[in-house]
Amino acid sequence: MIRTNNKEVINRLSKNSFKYNKGRNKFAIVSIILTTLLFTSFFTIQMSMVKTTEYNTMRMVGTTYHGGFEDLTTKEYEKIKDNKLIKEKAILIHIGLAENKELAKRQTEINYADKNFIENCFYKPYKGTIPQGKNEILVDDITLDTLKIPKKINQKINLKYFINDKEYNTEFKISGIYKGDKVSRSSLLYLSKEFIDSELKGIDQEKSKKTDSGTGLISLQVNFSNSLFIQKKLDKVITQSGLNLDEIETGINWAYSSTNIEDEPQSLYGIVGFLGVIMLSGYLMIYNIFIYL
Repeated sequence: MIRTNNKEVINRLSKNSFKYNKGRNKFAIVSIILTTLLFTSFFTIQMSMVKTTEYNTMRMVGTTYHGGFEDLTTKEYEKIKDNKLIKEKAILIHIGLAENKELAKRQTEINYADKNFIENCFYKPYKGTIPQGKNEILVDDITLDTLKIPKKINQKINLKYFINDKEYNTEFKISGIYKGDKVSRSSLLYLSKEFIDSELKGIDQEKSKKTDSGTGLISLQVNFSNSLFIQKKLDKVITQSGLNLDEIETGINWAYSSTNIEDEPQSLYGIVGFLGVIMLSGYLMIYNIFIYL
């Protein structure tokens, strides 16, 4: 085989081609840039819309976690909490509802929640701290406005509620205040771990389940490695923990767009189709430039 060095010839032809087709090449470069900008703009706008929708829906749901296990007894919680699929977790324990007549128009729940739940579920106080003492409480400003209490920490707040059909009227000290959200379905007030250990000690959790009071039952909120197939992962955790799917109530955070795609795959087809139209348009634009110019 005879070896030839035609690199110089190829370079000369390329330069001549570029020199004599300056108009076409400029149009081609501009077309490529515009197509790239079109792709970038599409993905940026699309992702921005998805994130905004997710965030607003999370505000309504009241949590950023992927999903959760509801109304767990302590025994069920202990079996589930250390599952390898769970990457992050937070707990909430329901105590009761505030029955003050002033709060009749907006459901107001009284709960205990750990630090992870409060900080990742829109309840982080902008004044004060998370409750530590038995009679300390974290409240939202909507509840304070309704009860006409100044938005200052260390104020007193009286709440009427029931535990096991027994009525309580307790005065709490406000340790923290968080920003209430009117798009949320209810206001949530948070007491301390010390209150739970003292007032809910020995609570009959099975009775709470049967009567649907929820008092003393645990809500375990979890994050997985990603937000795909949340319900399947929740079910897998239950079965791996040796529990019955029919006995454990679960909930998924429908704020995540991946859950909507799973339920309605046609939405994904629309996105893919629109993306295909953009790609085809860019290809035809550049192709026509090289053919006809």
